[in-house]
Amino acid sequence: MKVSTRIYTLIMALMLTSTSAYASVFSLIEATGEGLNQLLLKSGVLDSEVRSVVTKNLDLAMKDLSHTGKKEDFSFNTLKMMVKGSQDKARLQKVSEVFAKENPEAKELKEAINSFVYLSQRYGYKKSAILSCAPCVNKNLSDNGFDFVLSEMKDESSARIFKVMSRYNSPAKVQRQLYSQVKNEGWSARVPMLNPTDEEALLYFLTAQKYGSSAQKELISAIKEVSVSNGKVDLFSNFNGHKFYSFLSSGFSDNEMTELARILKATAEEMKESKKGTMDAFYDVLQKEADEARTPAARQKKLALLEYLRDDAKCFKK
Repeated sequence: MKVSTRIYTLIMALMLTSTSAYASVFSLIEATGEGLNQLLLKSGVLDSEVRSVVTKNLDLAMKDLSHTGKKEDFSFNTLKMMVKGSQDKARLQKVSEVFAKENPEAKELKEAINSFVYLSQRYGYKKSAILSCAPCVNKNLSDNGFDFVLSEMKDESSARIFKVMSRYNSPAKVQRQLYSQVKNEGWSARVPMLNPTDEEALLYFLTAQKYGSSAQKELISAIKEVSVSNGKVDLFSNFNGHKFYSFLSSGFSDNEMTELARILKATAEEMKESKKGTMDAFYDVLQKEADEARTPAARQKKLALLEYLRDDAKCFKK
């Protein structure tokens, strides 16, 4: 017999009341057991995969905020001393209040988790993941009210990159490093105001120039080719209109990055011939390759990539 979603949620809410009525949100997060799973379920997160990702995000956040890199050594008091600025302090205060509750409202719980994950990557000691916006990386997560994904990257080059990025464990340090490195590279006379996920992606991109894999460095070179304005590389040119620096920290495999580099090199040639901006030329190349595909499967693959980059993934364009 099938049980309706509403009835199922009510049943699980009753189970939560009986098993963890006296447990705070934070104690459930620390335990990472069935209590947290049930709390998320009670809050309307019915997709088990989404609950799993949220749990993993919280684990990574606590590890990154610990001076030892171990979840059990996380301290709210230490985080309070690290956080700067009125907005971030207000975020942390709200997180503390909600995480101390036993039965928070669904909306405030999700907002508190969003803020906690956000703060972990702004002030973390031991970076092991990249902060990505959920709509671009995990639509199901976004549809359930969560704004961010912590994308764990365990390859050797990412480990080297994260070790360097961990030096910049405050928004001010990150911004100073971005301005300094972009200026030193001569890639732009300015660095515009960026949202936190773009700052993370740009810092990863800049660090990967030295510490990245061969596939990452090839992709960086191709991105520079489609970022030329008035004869110079300008990552932030309005004419180019892209944020392709986010490609490197978006979970693409080496083979996928190699393919993206090839497409971008073709885009650079299209830009020279047509005088079009980066995004228009990029979409034209993808559409042309789809139209010329030799098999229906190859065509569908190209069209799926085009649709994803043009319509779904807002993180790669301005």
